[in-house]
Amino acid sequence: MIRSVALAVLLFASPGAYAQYPERPIKLIVPWATGGSTDTLGRTLAQRLSQTLGQQVVVDNRPGAAAAIGTDAMAKAAPDGYTLGIIELPHAIAPSVVAKLPYDLQRDLQPIAMIGSSPLLLLVSATLPAKSISDFVATAKAQPGGIAIAHSGNGSVSHLAAELLQEKTGAKFTLASYKGSGPALIDLAGGHVQAHFVTLAGGNASLKSGKAAALAVAAPKRIGALADVSTFAEANVSEFIVEQWWGVVAPKGTPAAVIEKLRGEIIAAINHATLQDRMRELAVDPRPLGPEPFAVFIDSEMKRWGAVVKKAGIKAE
Repeated sequence: MIRSVALAVLLFASPGAYAQYPERPIKLIVPWATGGSTDTLGRTLAQRLSQTLGQQVVVDNRPGAAAAIGTDAMAKAAPDGYTLGIIELPHAIAPSVVAKLPYDLQRDLQPIAMIGSSPLLLLVSATLPAKSISDFVATAKAQPGGIAIAHSGNGSVSHLAAELLQEKTGAKFTLASYKGSGPALIDLAGGHVQAHFVTLAGGNASLKSGKAAALAVAAPKRIGALADVSTFAEANVSEFIVEQWWGVVAPKGTPAAVIEKLRGEIIAAINHATLQDRMRELAVDPRPLGPEPFAVFIDSEMKRWGAVVKKAGIKAE
């Protein structure tokens, strides 16, 4: 009831009421623990926005329940521009794989700006003889279930990437579930599983150790950091695009004047050298989309991955 009254007041307030926005610190919720690529991006963005907005933008890590705890906090915050949050690809997948989410991504959250995206790589164990996607698929078809692809749990990005690979190639793999990419990469390095889908930021240490190799990149074109690694399309695996992405949202009902102010500041930050350098280090391609195109993008991702989940027969848990 209190939130409803506050929302009504904000909706009918004049644009001039927010001319001095922001007048106090802003909270940026990251629904994951510290140290990952999402946290790194969030902190780099917050630092830049603190300089340009003239108020501190403070990162608030709210991990737990596969990002549901932090995202629910974003959704239930006052829609006044002082609580923002970062969402990513798993948020578009969650409605299809989580039985009871405490929030509705499209109903409760307002897109402000997309930050960027990073394609997934198919990493394989250095012990695996296959040196190309064609070899990899041929081996899997000759020995159905003989190649184990590790993933980060039911409905995770790496899980759906593996399911999509089966759909696109007709090969049958053993899909091995792990509690996160870290343990999966450890077993990949040890040769206990043969493959794992991960971003370059997540798999770079494994590549540098020589215990894993990148077989292909799930992007429309090759990436500069791994120019010698082919795309799936080059190996005749068509329409195999899997990209992690990130964007900033606010609670639904946040005043349009505030959304517009933040859109401009966030996109300017994305285009600034500081953020560009950090994104390059993380192999993230800048994709500065405003509220409307970002909302369309989110909707398309929800539909796309919902179809993959349905076709794979994955049950919501």
